[in-house]
Amino acid sequence: MLNFDPGRVADVVRKGDPEALKRHYRTVFGTDSGAIVLLDILVRAKVAQGRPAEMSTRAAGFHDGRADLALEILALAGPDPTGAALGIMITELEGDDSDRHERQYDDGNDDHRHHGN
Repeated sequence: MLNFDPGRVADVVRKGDPEALKRHYRTVFGTDSGAIVLLDILVRAKVAQGRPAEMSTRAAGFHDGRADLALEILALAGPDPTGAALGIMITELEGDDSDRHERQYDDGNDDHRHHGN
């Protein structure tokens, strides 16, 4: 359960001081836990995935809006954009088999052993 004074928090957000909000974002996302959550937000928002051509206008709007918000959070959080992009690519490419890059077999091709060939 989160422990905070909603009135005080609402006052900070309502004031809309961009520099103060950036400081708050950078404080939260400047930790290891914050970096993990930020990467999760970017992956969930599918910022690294294009949308299919056959996607409906409504679904495309939802997809684009979600990605836009995630990228805005990234900009406010202030991490290294290259590091964030690499994190997204590694997460997207490795999927559930996250230790795949650590395996290399005699022939240099680990692909056939993962697929039972």
